[in-house]
Amino acid sequence: MKEVTLIKLALISSIIGILILYISVESISLNETEINKITYAGNDVKIKGVITKLDEREKVTFLEISQPNTMNVVVFKDSKFDLKQNDYVEVIGSVEEYNGKLQIIAEEIKR
Repeated sequence: MKEVTLIKLALISSIIGILILYISVESISLNETEINKITYAGNDVKIKGVITKLDEREKVTFLEISQPNTMNVVVFKDSKFDLKQNDYVEVIGSVEEYNGKLQIIAEEIKR
C-alpha cells in the first residue's frame, strides 16, 4: 500500500472510532439509587427527593434531600441552580465521605 492510502485509512478509522465512543457515552445513564442503599464513597449516584433543608453560604449551598431517608448534598456556587426548600429534585453526583458521614457532591440537579 502507498503511504497516502495508509494515512487515509488510519484517519477514517480514527474518526469512526471517535464517533462510536461518543454515541456509546451518550447512551450510558445512571439508575436511580435509594438513599438507604448508598453505603460507601467513591461512586456516582442519581437520587430523587424533596429538599428539606437549604443552607446557602458564599461559595457553597448545603441541601438535605429526603426520600424517606435523608442525605446531605453539597452544591458549589459556580453551578447555576435556583433551588428552594420543598422542591422535588433529581441529583446526580459523586458520593464522598466527610467527617465520617456520606454526602453527595452535586454535578447536576434537575427540578
